[in-house]
Order: sequence, then C-alpha cells, then structure tokens
Amino acid sequence: WDVYTKGYAKKLIQGIDNDESKFAIVSFARKPTLDQALSDAGTAIAAVDALVYRDGWTNTQGAIEICRMELLNAPDDHQTYLVLVTDGYPTVNKLNEVGHNCENCASQAETEAQIAKDAGIEIITVGVKTDLFTPGFLETIASGDPKLYYSVSDFPQLDETIEDINLTANICQEQQVQTLNPTAAPVD
Repeated sequence: WDVYTKGYAKKLIQGIDNDESKFAIVSFARKPTLDQALSDAGTAIAAVDALVYRDGWTNTQGAIEICRMELLNAPDDHQTYLVLVTDGYPTVNKLNEVGHNCENCASQAETEAQIAKDAGIEIITVGVKTDLFTPGFLETIASGDPKLYYSVSDFPQLDETIEDINLTANICQEQQVQTLNPTAAPVD
C-alpha cells in the first residue's frame, strides 16, 4: 500500500499541477481525515509522504463528505475533481456502525457522492480489486458518461490509470480530453 498508493497520489498531483492548481489530501479507513487542506502541489505531496496506513473499515461516505466540504473552498473559477482510490466496499455509516453487508453504508456514500456532483465536483473513482471490491458501486458514484471509473487488479497496476486521469483533470493542458479509457461497465 505505502509504496504504490503514495507513489500514485504523488504522480497524479505532479501530472495535474500548474501554477494555479490546488490539492487537498483526505485519507480514510474507519475515520476519514483531512490530512491537508487545499494547498499547492509541494505541500500536498509532503502530506502524502506523511500519511500512515490505517488498516480497517472503509468510510467512503465520510471521505467524500470531507473532500466535498474542502473543495467548496476552491476558487470559483477552478474546476474541482475528487479522485477516490479504494480497495473496498463502504463498511462504515454516519453512526460509525460497521459491517461487510452494510447497505446503508453504500447508500450514504451514494448520497454524499450525488451531493458532491450537484455542487459541481467531478468524481473519478479508482478501484483496486480485493475480496471486498464492488465495481458496480464505484461506477455508480463516478461522474461522467462514460463513467470516470477505473479498476486495476492490484496496487502495482495503479499507474496504468494515471495518464487518463491526468488528461481528464488537467484542462489547462488539454481543452478537451481526446481519448479516455475508463473501465467498461461491470456485467452482472
């Protein structure tokens, strides 16, 4: 986790960075944490370097909520993106109840994602396949048509999504994204 996820986050920041870009860092397990408020790329990368892995449950709705609240502080003329990287299905709800079959955990995360999208935030989801990985959920909360949803089979493959995500979020470099390669919709 440490090498791949931190390296991935830093490469995303470096690929999107320009003089006006701002980045916030939120980590989450059972409890989501705003690790770095909106800041320049160097400060955000230092915050990524300082992250410590916290094993446990997956509080997706809490992470989206904290990101949304922080992104509301972005300058009005900036587009806002939330890149959610996860290897699991939501397992914590707003009451801090946990469970692997927690339907209200997922519905609360979907609601929070919709609130973020309604506020103009584009959500890009990146799923790392594990036993608790649920691609349909990540596609549901992702923005766009086609959905801005990507999946990889393990952490070392995260870098395979960087170019597409950087092109999506770096409007200064590309006025319109020419090609996107999001993961195909899951088939039940």
